[in-house]
Amino acid sequence: MKNIAANRFTALFPNLSVGLETNELDALLNALEYEDISAGETPIVQGTNTEALYLIWSGSLSVYVKSEMGEKQVGEIKAGEMFGEIALMDPGAAS
Repeated sequence: MKNIAANRFTALFPNLSVGLETNELDALLNALEYEDISAGETPIVQGTNTEALYLIWSGSLSVYVKSEMGEKQVGEIKAGEMFGEIALMDPGAAS
């Protein structure tokens, strides 16, 4: 993983790292792909196929959904949180 120390990962994502041995944590960090998302960029669009889990290292993302009444902000995802986990269990169109 791009210069992310194990102690930073365990501090930000304690539920993902609990019970992992050092070698297991290292393997997890090596399996992750780093993606820098800039302001205004949309990592997942409602209705498109996705199969990724995103971990937020810093900053935040606004979550919008489209409806008959237009686009509405329904949440915010902050550092230490994740999204896209549904795609790991049920790949397909993002909701």
